[in-house]
Amino acid sequence: MANTKYTKCFCEENIWHLCQHADLVEFPKYVLFISNVIKQCPFWFQKTAPAQEFICWDYHVVLAVNMEGWQIFDLDTTLSFPIDLKEYISSTFKGKTGIHPGYLPNFKIIGAERYVREFYSYRKHMKDEVGKWLSPAPDWPLILGNKQLSIDGLFDFTGSSKQEIYSLSEMVEYLYEEA
Repeated sequence: MANTKYTKCFCEENIWHLCQHADLVEFPKYVLFISNVIKQCPFWFQKTAPAQEFICWDYHVVLAVNMEGWQIFDLDTTLSFPIDLKEYISSTFKGKTGIHPGYLPNFKIIGAERYVREFYSYRKHMKDEVGKWLSPAPDWPLILGNKQLSIDGLFDFTGSSKQEIYSLSEMVEYLYEEA
């Protein structure tokens, strides 16, 4: 997709920009914030993972767009872009069988319009204890929505989370009920 803003390791900001992409304006969209309580969720087919291996992300953010069927826009995948929701799930989370339940992905589902309006990023989670960047920061300014959706709050997958948490199957069911 042309003119898509991207900075490695800043998926939450990349998706914030993608939510507003001119080619996607007319379609229903949801931001999927993916993590789990232990903050180690295995993903296959990611650009930073070795071939045929998985990478454990502490969190990852993708966009689900209903374009005559749900498509996933994951700017870090090596799979098709976009990709059918069910194909994305079966490929990206292919190792879910046999994995300790604590590592299974959970999801927060946020309407794209709300995400654009309320998300803000301060990037402190991308700096080490002495303030050095863990990965180079984006060249765009900080996203300063109305401060209702912080990265800390979205990253909370415990029982105290302010957003509802869905299992993988519950997330799929939710999207298909919205179709």
